[in-house]
Amino acid sequence: MINQLRLNFEKRTQDGFARTGILRTWKKKVNTPAIWFGLSVIENYEFQHTVLSVNNVECFLANAYDLLYQDKNGERKRLVKHLSTKMRLKCDSGGFQTSKREIGLTVNQVYSIQQEIECDIAVQLDFPLNPQASRASNQRRINKTLKNLEEVLTINDKLSILPVIHGYDRETLDYMLEKVGEILGHDPPAIGVGSLVPLLMTSKGSGTVGGKKKVIDMLIYIRQKLPDAFLHVFGTGGTMAYLITFCGADSFDYVGWVQKAGYGVIQLPGVSDRFISEREKRKTLNEEEKKKLLECSCPACRRNSLSKFADRTPHARLLRAIHNVHVYQTEIWKMREHINEGTFRDFVFNRLEKSIWKSLIKYADSQLVKMGVYPNKFVG
Repeated sequence: MINQLRLNFEKRTQDGFARTGILRTWKKKVNTPAIWFGLSVIENYEFQHTVLSVNNVECFLANAYDLLYQDKNGERKRLVKHLSTKMRLKCDSGGFQTSKREIGLTVNQVYSIQQEIECDIAVQLDFPLNPQASRASNQRRINKTLKNLEEVLTINDKLSILPVIHGYDRETLDYMLEKVGEILGHDPPAIGVGSLVPLLMTSKGSGTVGGKKKVIDMLIYIRQKLPDAFLHVFGTGGTMAYLITFCGADSFDYVGWVQKAGYGVIQLPGVSDRFISEREKRKTLNEEEKKKLLECSCPACRRNSLSKFADRTPHARLLRAIHNVHVYQTEIWKMREHINEGTFRDFVFNRLEKSIWKSLIKYADSQLVKMGVYPNKFVG
C-alpha cells in the first residue's frame, strides 16, 4: 500500500484517549502531543527568533498566504529557513485568509512555497466552513477542499501532505473521511481538522451548529473513526490544548502568543489570562499567582524582576512572550510525562480546576465514561 501522504504515525503510550507517539515525516520526526507556535506578521525577525530559540521550541508554523502576499521584504521567509534547521516546520495553506480576502490562491502556488521552504508538513489548500453560511455554500467549500487534495497529490514528489477535513455534524465528517479514503485508497494515516475556531469563540452563527461542546463531540467521534491516525486540530492551542488532547488530539497550533504578550498578558499553567499592571476590568495576578511567577525558571523570569514585565516597552513585551511560550512548551513535555505514567486524567482536571474550561472537561469526561474508556466519572 503506497502512502501518498508520506506521513506515518506510531502510537507509543495511551491513557484514556490521550496518546504519546512519533509522527514520521519525509524529513524529521515529530514527538506528540505537539504544539506548533505560529509566526507573527507583526513582530520582527529578531523578536520571534529570540523567543522561539531560547525556549528550545520543538515545532513552529508558517503560512503560505503570508509568505506569498504579506512578507514583502522576505523577513519571515529568512526566519523560516533559520528556525527550520533546528525545529520542525508545518506550513499551512492560508485557506482561511484566502476566504476572508477573496484572493484566488491556487494549489500550485501553495505547494511551490511549501516546497521552497522544505517544510516537514505541508498542509493542503483547504477552505474552512462558515457557521453562518448555507449548507450548499459550505458543501462547495468541502468539494473544493477534496479537489485540492487530489490535485496536490498529483504534483507532490517529496513533501509530507496533511489532508484537512471540515464538518459540524457526523454526516459531513463521514462524507469527508470517506472521500479522503477514496482519494488515498485507504484510511488516512494523518488528518487535520479545521473550522473549529468559530465554535470556540462563540462567534455569530456558532450556536446553530453546536458551540463548544460540539468540538468535543467531533474530536471524540473522529478519534473513534480513526483510532490509529495522527490527528491535528487547527487553531486550538493555549489552555484549550489540555481539553483536546484529552479528547484524542495529537497536535495543535498556537498563534496567539505574540498578541497576548503585546496586550500585557501573562500565562500560567491552568490559569486564564492575567495582567501584572493594574487597570480597570483587567484581572491581575493574585498573591498565589505572583508566587508561581517568581518561582518560574524560564529564561525571562530567572533574570528579571516582576516589575520588568509590567510596562509597555518592547523589552517588557519580549519578556512576556518568552515566558508565555516557555509555559506552553513545558506543559507539552509534562503532558507526555503524565500520559506515559497513566496520570493524564488527574493532570488535566487539576490544570482546568479554576479555568473557564472546567465544565467542558467534565462534559468530555462524561462522554468517555459512557463509552467505557473510564469506569466512573472523575472525582478530584
